[in-house]
Amino acid sequence: MKYCSIKRITDLLIIVSIVVIITGLLRELAFRVTAWGDINDPLVYIITLVNGSIYWIFVFIGVIIALFWYHRATKNIHSFGAKRTTTPNMAVISWFIPLFNLWKPNRYTQQIWKASNPEIVITSGTEWKNSANSNLIKFWWLLVLVSVIGILAGGFINGYRIETYGLEQANDPTLRFLEIIFNIILIISMIFFIPMIKKISTKQEIKSGLAS
Repeated sequence: MKYCSIKRITDLLIIVSIVVIITGLLRELAFRVTAWGDINDPLVYIITLVNGSIYWIFVFIGVIIALFWYHRATKNIHSFGAKRTTTPNMAVISWFIPLFNLWKPNRYTQQIWKASNPEIVITSGTEWKNSANSNLIKFWWLLVLVSVIGILAGGFINGYRIETYGLEQANDPTLRFLEIIFNIILIISMIFFIPMIKKISTKQEIKSGLAS
């Protein structure tokens, strides 16, 4: 496989991630404002619009770009000569396989990190395994798991309460508070995602000899 720089796509993904972080915070603010304010207020309307449309548009765009980033970054480590690593297609598909997506994306991200290390000279193909795992990736993935599991659990509990006790349970303050906490944790995970992909991109540029 031929090396293909991920610098541009990394820069684009960082920009989209920053927009998602900002609109995500506004999304949480929107819930607070609509809960306490007048829905007919222009400011409330604008914040609600961000919550309902702009945020999800950029989330969708970010997911597509991120999957493309994983595919290309995995291709690059193969171009470096790395063996016993995942395939580019599996690096993408693993995000959608139930149960496997609880740990495979973290494992494959670590593979990309280690095999992109410019200090590791790959000759037989497995030397990348001697490179250290990234604590940044570990912490990022822990935040992702905590937030996603918390959001899904909260949605399941809220759905059960609505079905059992009626729609008035949809605005349970405790569940809404926990949902906000887990959403904020997910946003924080993206703050760690940005330097992670930036460092991997830089490592690959150096390893390929393209860095200035």
